[in-house]
Amino acid sequence: MKNKRLLKNVLGLALFMVFSLFISSCGEDAKPVPTIKVVINSIDGFKVDIAAEATDATTWSWDYGDGNVSDTVGGHFYTYTKRGDFTIKCTVTGEGGSATASEVVHIASKKEMLTAHTWVLSEAGGNTCGMGFHITKDLVLSYTVPDLLGAVISQQTEEEKAEYDFLNEYNDEYTFNTDGSYSVDYKNNTVLTSWVYSNQGDYQGACHTIGIFAISIPALTDATWILHENENLSFNTVYDATLSGISGGVQESVTFENADFLTFTNGGFLGLKDYTSTALLRSISGDNMEITAFFHGYSDGTLGGANEPSYFINFTFKPKE
Repeated sequence: MKNKRLLKNVLGLALFMVFSLFISSCGEDAKPVPTIKVVINSIDGFKVDIAAEATDATTWSWDYGDGNVSDTVGGHFYTYTKRGDFTIKCTVTGEGGSATASEVVHIASKKEMLTAHTWVLSEAGGNTCGMGFHITKDLVLSYTVPDLLGAVISQQTEEEKAEYDFLNEYNDEYTFNTDGSYSVDYKNNTVLTSWVYSNQGDYQGACHTIGIFAISIPALTDATWILHENENLSFNTVYDATLSGISGGVQESVTFENADFLTFTNGGFLGLKDYTSTALLRSISGDNMEITAFFHGYSDGTLGGANEPSYFINFTFKPKE
């Protein structure tokens, strides 16, 4: 009887030691579960800067919420092709399992970006902008106008600059409100407009030697704006075939298909006062806006040059700091 009890105790002790050894062995072999953290650093237009930190991960799987996936390791940039809200989800897998983290990004609409800032005219002419005498769908530049904010202003004499303070600094501010209202903050109710005509070429004769000059306009109180997206923009033009400004004009029509453009009423304008009420929105992001304005340059009234756009010029705007 004693032997049986002793044997039973020995067997119990052995089983306990085996079980303890098994538990200890399992503890030693357990692998850590991965962790993942996703952060959106910045969004610039369609481009998203994604930061990601993970531990104990051997594989990565990204889902950008727009139907695209990737196995990119760590933080990176991703560019969307459409606007809206998207959930970026990242799953990492390791020997100890898997973990998932996600963040929602908002790709702003063009109207949201347009109304998010007060826009300051930063360049007209210069290195990246210019002017064209022939309005076509390709908008090919035919003349590089001087930089309005630098070289052209420097044409003025010190006496002229002393008399007209606004010639020393030109940074008109344009504000688009979500309700369709619109305002311009320009110096002394004066806007530099006719500078562009004085730089259309030597064929302008005496006007070309004048440099720039300015006109006074009343403060805008009822100006409005409308953003058109992915619409066809069509109008009649007069092409100045001989660059004489007084003869050789050719009537044409042009259509910009699936274009984005702004239309203004009640005196609204963007960059240049004396131009048509329509401006082509070439591009817009969180920190840059490029537009093309169409204006009347051809002067032969028999071909409608006084009423139809004949020239165009590009402008660049930056958000007010």
